[in-house]
Amino acid sequence: MVYYQLDHLCTPIAVHNAKGEAVWTAEYEAWGRIRDETVSDGLKVHVLSVS
Repeated sequence: MVYYQLDHLCTPIAVHNAKGEAVWTAEYEAWGRIRDETVSDGLKVHVLSVS
């Protein structure tokens, strides 16, 4: 089970596992492009980028 943390615009900024550990985090630029992304071991992330 994972828990999603959203900002005030409902953009995902973190995913936490059942232990409360952050397994994925992201910081975004002004128009939504990911500036920095951190993925912990064991989490598979599928990102779709539409330009």
